[in-house]
Amino acid sequence: MPLAKRVRLLYGQPVTLSGAILAGGMGRRMGGADKAAMIVGGHPILARVLRVLSPHCDPIALVGRTDVPEGLTFPFITIPDAVSGHEGPLSGILAALRWAQSEFVVIAPCDTPFLPMDLVPRLVAAAKNVSVVMTATGQQDHPTVSLWRTSLAVPLSEAFSCGTRSIRAYTRTLPTAMVSWHGAGYDPFLNINRPEDLALADRLA
Repeated sequence: MPLAKRVRLLYGQPVTLSGAILAGGMGRRMGGADKAAMIVGGHPILARVLRVLSPHCDPIALVGRTDVPEGLTFPFITIPDAVSGHEGPLSGILAALRWAQSEFVVIAPCDTPFLPMDLVPRLVAAAKNVSVVMTATGQQDHPTVSLWRTSLAVPLSEAFSCGTRSIRAYTRTLPTAMVSWHGAGYDPFLNINRPEDLALADRLA
């Protein structure tokens, strides 16, 4: 496995950073379509997510599947969710924490075409003395776009085995930070759950 990329936090300490793109959803509200392969503004959503992560994160894993979507060629490692049976995004986060050899892993869903370009630097800058850094727009949090310490792999495994499936419920037990974005005119964490979301994203792109 490639060595994780080494970056510097704003408070001066070097850390290693990997990336994980969650792609294990079934896309039921999209009629079972492969959301990772969808096109927004002429580009695959997956390519748009990679554009935000790749300057800072290395390696990057596509979590929740064992293949890269047809027609797409990206430098991904593919890994399955930690638990089979579509147990939700926390299973993908657990898989990412177990896989990563870095100190931190940045988590992002595969269906978020407008992630801000300053996402990773701002998450890393907020990571001092916390276990998880999450994102928000206004009062709305976005727990699947986040930064996690990989030392959480074992405690999260234990919580998962005890039935925890909610990211919010689990992170309430941890020291966390929240980073908010404002003023874009749209939600940069818009995710594509329904056909109307895809239509909106195309209009915004």
